[in-house]
Amino acid sequence: MDEQAKILRLVAENKITPAEASRLIEALLAKKQKAKQARQLVINVWREDEEKPAMVLKIPIKLIQLGARFIPTKSRAGLSLGSSQFEFSSMNWEEIFEIAARGEIDDILSLDLADDRGNPVSIRVYTE
Repeated sequence: MDEQAKILRLVAENKITPAEASRLIEALLAKKQKAKQARQLVINVWREDEEKPAMVLKIPIKLIQLGARFIPTKSRAGLSLGSSQFEFSSMNWEEIFEIAARGEIDDILSLDLADDRGNPVSIRVYTE
């Protein structure tokens, strides 16, 4: 029997009031929602034909929430990947930081690029 069913059974048995049951169920739902929130921003960099990522960077969401407001916008736009054709300054870094800071579990970005030697590289940014 799940926790909500137990609470409803207590109401049916007159052991708690409906108002008490409502507060308990709201607290239970809030706890479940908090457990589903993303805890980190993950950046995976894969090279072609490799079983494991060449790089995995995990950044705690709390650190992003704290630090993102101290990084000047101009600094965020200056990121690049070697001689890639992709223009990183065109990315909306504010939106990426905002998604991560909200704690939503989601894929944020997937890119297929080439490194300095022309070898294919895939980048995936997501929250978990």
